[in-house]
Amino acid sequence: MMDLSQLLTNARNLHSNIARDVYPDGIRLVCASCGRVVEATTEMCASYLAHGWPRCHGHEMKQGGR
Repeated sequence: MMDLSQLLTNARNLHSNIARDVYPDGIRLVCASCGRVVEATTEMCASYLAHGWPRCHGHEMKQGGR
């Protein structure tokens, strides 16, 4: 069984762990309105998972091709 300390550590690292699994090489985000591109690293994706994806022209930017 996991102790409380390990559980809290895992909870603090949740967004980083998800980002490493889902976005190991980062992603490219694109604004559908103007075409602005953000090359997001894995670390940036972890922050976006925790606090919201970047917005441009009032809308969340979407994942584009690499």
